[in-house]
Formats: sequence, structure tokens, C-alpha cells
Amino acid sequence: MKVILLQDLKNLGKKYEVKEVADGYARNFLFPHNLAIAATLENLKNIQKIKETEEKKHNELIKKLNEIAEQISKTKLKFYLKSGKNGEIFGAIHKKDIEEALFQKFQEHFIIEMEKPLKAFGEFQIKVKLGENIKAILNVEIIAQ
Repeated sequence: MKVILLQDLKNLGKKYEVKEVADGYARNFLFPHNLAIAATLENLKNIQKIKETEEKKHNELIKKLNEIAEQISKTKLKFYLKSGKNGEIFGAIHKKDIEEALFQKFQEHFIIEMEKPLKAFGEFQIKVKLGENIKAILNVEIIAQ
């Protein structure tokens, strides 16, 4: 029996692929668990429309993320830390601090790639993951208060 997969299934295929499976496997497992539907002409047309809609949404998402990545690259976040008389720093800037500042500016959550907190004055470039393999470089400046 030919079926259209509704999800990625290990050892069988990817979402929306048409596969030939045993009749019993389709009736007793795939159909009851909503993992596949019969590959009728009507279902094939409907799945094609769904695929086109999903592809359009995905392209819009990538376009939006690229625009945000460009805005992030032009952004400079400033953080203030207290310093002692001899120039020693009190405190540090952590991933969470940068994530919160980005959320306040863009109203979206992003993943910050930092190995350790920033504990020095000056300018730093921080990698930000936006999703869909899109990354941006954020400029961060730490200033003595």
C-alpha cells in the first residue's frame, strides 16, 4: 500500500514522502497513530498545498531572521560595571545579562555563544544564534561606572 508520511519516521522516510508499506503495517500502526495517510490523488494534492504553505512560511522566517541578524550586527549594547581605585572590576557580564538586554530590544529570545563571563572593560564581539543556522555578531561594550 502506498502512504504519505505525516512525520519523519526512522528507518522509513521523511515527512510528506510517499512510501510503499505493507497493508497491515499501514492499517494497524501508521493510520491509527496519525503517522501516515493513504496516498490517494486527493491526499497528494492536499499535501502539495500544505508543503507549499510550509515552505512559504519557512522562507518568511528566514527572511525575518536575516533582517534581525543585520539589526543585531549594527547594535552595540553597553553595560556598566563598578571598578575599584586600582582599576579592578567588581562583577561580570553573563550570557543571561546579554540575553535579557537583547530580549528588551527585539522582543525575541536568542542563544548567546559565550564560553565564560566578560570580566574586563572594553569592546567585545559576541556570537548570537537566531535559529535556522543564522548567526549574528553583537558588539558589547563594558564601561567603568
